[in-house]
Amino acid sequence: MAASCSVLRNLPWFLTSPVHRHLWSTATYNVQFLPNTRPLSHVLEKLNTDIIGLQSTASSWGWPQRQPNQTFYKKHIGAYVVYVWPRASNSLYTTRSCGVMLAMRRSVIPATAIRTVYSPPSALEGRGGALRVRTRKGDDFLFASLYPAPASFPNATFIAQSLWNWCAQVLAAQPKRSTPVIFVDANARIGPQPLIPGTFPRVGNFGPRITNGAGRDFLRFLNDADLVAVNTFHRRSAGPTWFNTRNQSARIDFILTSSDVLDRTRMARVDYKLGRYLQLPDTVQLADHCPILWAFESSKSLPGARPSSAWPRSLVEVLSKDSHYGTKFAEQVEAWASSFDVQLLASTILAAQDVDIMWKLLNDGVFTHLQRWSPAVNYHHFPSESFAAAQLLAERQRLRVMLHDSSVRPLQFTTHNIQRMLARCKQTLQQQRELDWHERQKTLALQIHEYAGDHQWRKMWQSFRFMTDLLLGPHGRHYHHVPIDTPETDEWLTAMSLPGGQGGCDADVIWTSDVSAFAQFQRLGQQVMCPSSPKLLSLNQHIVPPAVPSNIQDIVLRDYEGIVSWLCKNSRGYAVPKWSVPRHVWALLLSAPCPAFQALFKDFLTTVRTRHQLPLLWLLSQTFPLPKFNDKEGCRAFRLLHLLDPVSKAFYATIWNTKKFSLPHTAFGCIHGRRREEAILIIRVIQYRFAKAGFILIMNLHDVINAFPSINWHALDSDYDSQFDVSDAYFLRMRHRNSFCAVIDCLSRLGIFRPKSGNRQGDSPAAQQFSGSFAKLIRHWDRDNYNVLDSRLASRDVCTG
Repeated sequence: MAASCSVLRNLPWFLTSPVHRHLWSTATYNVQFLPNTRPLSHVLEKLNTDIIGLQSTASSWGWPQRQPNQTFYKKHIGAYVVYVWPRASNSLYTTRSCGVMLAMRRSVIPATAIRTVYSPPSALEGRGGALRVRTRKGDDFLFASLYPAPASFPNATFIAQSLWNWCAQVLAAQPKRSTPVIFVDANARIGPQPLIPGTFPRVGNFGPRITNGAGRDFLRFLNDADLVAVNTFHRRSAGPTWFNTRNQSARIDFILTSSDVLDRTRMARVDYKLGRYLQLPDTVQLADHCPILWAFESSKSLPGARPSSAWPRSLVEVLSKDSHYGTKFAEQVEAWASSFDVQLLASTILAAQDVDIMWKLLNDGVFTHLQRWSPAVNYHHFPSESFAAAQLLAERQRLRVMLHDSSVRPLQFTTHNIQRMLARCKQTLQQQRELDWHERQKTLALQIHEYAGDHQWRKMWQSFRFMTDLLLGPHGRHYHHVPIDTPETDEWLTAMSLPGGQGGCDADVIWTSDVSAFAQFQRLGQQVMCPSSPKLLSLNQHIVPPAVPSNIQDIVLRDYEGIVSWLCKNSRGYAVPKWSVPRHVWALLLSAPCPAFQALFKDFLTTVRTRHQLPLLWLLSQTFPLPKFNDKEGCRAFRLLHLLDPVSKAFYATIWNTKKFSLPHTAFGCIHGRRREEAILIIRVIQYRFAKAGFILIMNLHDVINAFPSINWHALDSDYDSQFDVSDAYFLRMRHRNSFCAVIDCLSRLGIFRPKSGNRQGDSPAAQQFSGSFAKLIRHWDRDNYNVLDSRLASRDVCTG
C-alpha cells in the first residue's frame, strides 16, 4: 500500500483523485483607491484566503472599454480570478472611490464553478456585486461584496436602502440550500445586543456601544434577510475596523452569513498588523481600514481543490527566451532520456509498437520535469511593471516593513528617517512610471511605423490599440466578462448529440464519470477507436489503413522538420489541454542539442507512420467554452473551442502544408494575404461608389449556424485523394473521424463525446477546411441558380470596374 501511494503521489492531477477540503477561508477589506496606490496582486497575496471581498477599489471602465449591457468583467491576478464591478461614470450615487471586487482562488473555486453573476441597478453600479458558486455536492454559495455610501454623502440613506433591497432580492432568488456570505463596508455603526434566552440575535454582545441611523437601517436588513454579523460574536473580531489620523475609530466593516454557519466558525479576527502594513498613510499608528479574516467549516466540499497544471506564461517565456535556463532544462530532459531505464523501457515499447504508451513516456517525462523546474526569477511579485519600477516597489515594501518594526520597538529618529525615505521612494517610483510610459508609447509608435512600411496592417492596428489603451475598431469577441449562466457537463452532452444545424455535432456519448477517473479512460488506448454506433460504423467502414510507404524514413524526417518549424514559429496560440505542455517547451527540446530525446521522438513518429495509428491523447481535445454575447441562454450562448496537444497540431499542420491551399477570388480569411479586413474594405469601397453614383445599395448578409461542427465528412474528404498521397490522406481523414472531445464542468464531472460530423475549431487546418468546403457550396449555388449574364455575385474588379 505504501508503494502504491508513493507512485500515485508522483502522477499528474488528472491521473489521481482530487483532494477536497471542507475549511473555507474568507477576508473582507476596504482597499481605498486601489489602482493608484498599490498593486492588486500585492493585496491578494497578503490577504491569502480562498475568497476575498474588496470595497472602494476605484475601478473604472478605462480598459477594457465597456460594451453594451456589460456591468462587470473578470481578470486573472496571480492565483486568483477576480470579478470586478466598476463604478458608473455618470451616476449621481457613485464617486471615484466606488467599485467592488470578489476574488476566488482558482485552485479552490475554478471559474467554471461560477454559476450566476448578479449586478445591482445602473444607478448603484460600483456599490455591489454577487456570485453564485456551485459545489461538488450540488449545494450553492452566494458571495457578495457591498459598499453603501458614508453618512456624509448626499442621499446616503437612499443609496443604503436601495442596496439592501437589491441584496434582499438576490437572496430571495436563491434556493434554500444556498449559504450566503456577504462582505460589506456598511459605513454604519451598530452596538452590541444582549443575549436573550430563546432568541438568536443578529449582532453579538461584543464591540463599541455606538449606534447611528445607518446602523438601524442595517439592523433592519439583517432581520429581514435572516443574517448575522459574524465579527460581532467573537471578541478578537469585534473591535474597530476603521481608524484615522485623529485617533478616531469605528466598527463599520462586517461579514454576514446565516446563523447555522456561524456555529461552525473556526477563526474570526481583525488583523491589525496586516492593516498597518497595507494602509495608505506612512504612519506608525493605524490610520485606515483593517481586514477581517474568517474561516469556517462546511459540509459542502470545495468545487476545485486540485493543483492546477496550467503553465504560467512567465515561466514558459523565461524557459524559451533565456538561453541559460533553456539550456539547463534541456540538459535535464536529455539526461533523463539517455538513462538506462528509459532507454530499456522505450525499446520494449517500440518492439510492441504501442503508440499510446510511447507517447505517454515522452509526454509524461517532459511534464514531470517541467513541474519540478521552477526558477526563482519566475515568481516575481510585480510582473506588470518594468524591472526598475519593480525594484522600487520592492524597496517601498521593505521600508513599510521597517516602519512597522519601528512601531514595535519605537525609535523616533529611525521612524522619521524611514518616513523620509518612503516619501523619496514614492516620488522616484512616480517618475519611473512616467518614464516607462513614455518609453512604451515611443516603442509602440516605432512599431506602428515599421508595420505600416511592411503593410502588416493587423499588427499595426494592434499596436495602435495598445497605444490608446482603448478597445477601438470593429466589434469582435469580448473575453473580459462572463455570461450569466455556465452549462454543466450533462447539458453539453445533450446539446452535442443534436444535429449540426441545431447546434450540435450528432455526437455519441462514450464516457461519463468524475474527473478522477480520467486515467481509466486513458488506459483504453486504441480500443476507443472502435465505432460507437451503427451510423459511425457506416461512415468509417470504407476507410482502410494503407500499406506502409517504402520511403518511410524520408517521410518521418519531413514530419520531424515540419513539426519543429511549426512549433518554433511566432504564433499567438498558447493554451494547451491539462495533460499537455506548451509548444514552446517542445520547440526547445526538439531544436536544442538533445540527441537521445530527439531519437526517441523520431522512433515514435516512425511507429505512428508504420502502424497508421495516433495516440489517444492526440485525438482527444479539452473543450473550452467562450461566450458569444448573443443574448441566448444555455449552450447556445457559448462557442465551444477545442484545446489540442500542440505536437499533434504541428503534425497535422505539416501534412496540410505539403499542398498549397487556395480559395476563389471572392473568398477572404484563413489564407495568407487575404485578410477579412480586405473584404470589409472592398464593401466600404462599393458602398462609397454606389453612393457617389446616386444608387441605393442593399446588402444581404448571412451567417452559418454552428459552422465547424456542421460540415459533412464527405465534403471534408472529397479532395484528399487528389491532393495528398495515400498515407497523408488517411491521417487527415482520421483526424476528424476518430476525434474525441472532453468536457469538464464546475462539479469536476467529466464527459467525453465522439462527433459524427464536422471538425474541431482550434485545430490547425480546421479553418481552411471549412473555407474550402464553403467555397464549393457558393460555387455550386451560383452555377445552379444564375448564368454568366445574370450573376448575382461580384465578377468585376470593384476598384477599376
